[in-house]
Formats: sequence, C-alpha cells, structure tokens
Amino acid sequence: MKRRMAVFLLVFWLAGGIAWADPARKLGRGLSNSIWGWFEVVNEIGNEADRRGLWIGIPAGLVRGSFFGIGRTLAGVFEVATFLLPNGEKGYEPILLPESVFARR
Repeated sequence: MKRRMAVFLLVFWLAGGIAWADPARKLGRGLSNSIWGWFEVVNEIGNEADRRGLWIGIPAGLVRGSFFGIGRTLAGVFEVATFLLPNGEKGYEPILLPESVFARR
C-alpha cells in the first residue's frame, strides 16, 4: 500500500510539470537554508575579517553570523512548512536574499 501511494504521488508530482516548479523550488530552497543556515557564521567571519581586519573580524563575524544563521535557518524551516503556499503578493519568491547561503553578497 505504501509503495502504491509513493508511486501515485510521484506520478502526480511529475505530471504537474510547470505547476509544481515554484513550490518545488521553494521546498528545495527551504531545505537548503534549514540545513546550511549555520554556514552564515563562516561567511560572516570571512566578510568581517576582510572588511575590518582579522582581530576585529573574527568576533564581529561570529556575532553577526550567528544572528544571520539563526534567521536563515528559521526562514528555511518556514519555507519547508509552507512550500505549497505562496508568500502573499510575492508568490514563491525567496524570503531572504541572497537565495542561498553560498551566494556572495
């Protein structure tokens, strides 16, 4: 029974084609941000060290990256939980920019 349900859902999902493109992208973005949100700490340490120097950049980047990481992780959890629903007038656009933690600001 579980196998039939899985096959049915897979066929239903694939048959949706374009209609599922935006929710699937939102789900993928949410999963990525939920899993990799902590990487903001590493990004911000590097950014702050480049901007302010190593000795100020490490603690400043740690604090700033912690806040950004928590925010990105929570946004990812929200996007996973609501991937079938559009984000108001924005549709399926990302909540946070850049869309991924690995994109440079």
